[in-house]
Amino acid sequence: MSKKKISTGPFYVPLSPNASEFFFFGRVNNGLNIVFKNHTDDTRTVKVTVDECTLALFPTTSVEGPPALPETTVILQPNECTIVAVPITFFNTYRVSIRGDIDLDAEKMEVSVTGGSVNAGGGFVEFADPTLFFRLDDFVKEDDDD
Repeated sequence: MSKKKISTGPFYVPLSPNASEFFFFGRVNNGLNIVFKNHTDDTRTVKVTVDECTLALFPTTSVEGPPALPETTVILQPNECTIVAVPITFFNTYRVSIRGDIDLDAEKMEVSVTGGSVNAGGGFVEFADPTLFFRLDDFVKEDDDD
């Protein structure tokens, strides 16, 4: 496996997709969907981690706790897609990291992240918050120490 790693960088999760969703329907931002697409004729493998820091509004700081999603292996056959659903908590800070057969040119495996209010049954984002959408172009390349 290649040693490429990309990340969203840290991002803060606001209370709700918008005020009317919160006040009229009680919807809060409580989930992330990490979407993968294998564009090749080969099987591709990546490892995804979602790090979390609890409420840390300045001047208060927070120590990173256990990950919201411990390192999870995603294996996709040729031309397959999948979604990894991750429960989150509003007012916390998160960072999605992907390591493996991926690149920022989307020639192998493409990834995006959508966050918002999830449906009651499956953890899939039902009402997206535009501030919690990360296209592949929004990810940054990192050095991988492994």
